[in-house]
Amino acid sequence: MELVKGKLKNKDTGSELEFSLNPTDYTLHRSFEFGIEPCMGQSAPVIGFRSGSLSHLSFNLVFDKDADKQCAPASVLSFLKDLNKVDEASRSVGEIQFQLGNFSFIGFILEYTYQPSRFDNEGKPMCVRADFKMISNGEFEDGKH
Repeated sequence: MELVKGKLKNKDTGSELEFSLNPTDYTLHRSFEFGIEPCMGQSAPVIGFRSGSLSHLSFNLVFDKDADKQCAPASVLSFLKDLNKVDEASRSVGEIQFQLGNFSFIGFILEYTYQPSRFDNEGKPMCVRADFKMISNGEFEDGKH
């Protein structure tokens, strides 16, 4: 199966991280809260919508020089360093856009794991795995911003 190109973009700093990803390798999760009230004399309770919750997007990226000579594992660490820059005016970190084909998710990085492996003679990683979890209030799904 051909790998699909995607990118992460920091909307405050403009920095981008391009990646190749199997399109079945991300998970979008959102839940909703309902109130269930028994209704006297009815065969079923009344179900009433209460509220929505945050949307969560989880994905794993692998940057491997042996699999793709064009990839730059060092670019991952550079992109991650920008994630903790706090804007003084908003007192928040920048929004991040996950773009893969026509799917777009804009939110905030909740957490990430950076795992380099296989190093060259200079100690630079030849392969990097980065696992991400993002959150959004749902308004940003599919780039509705």
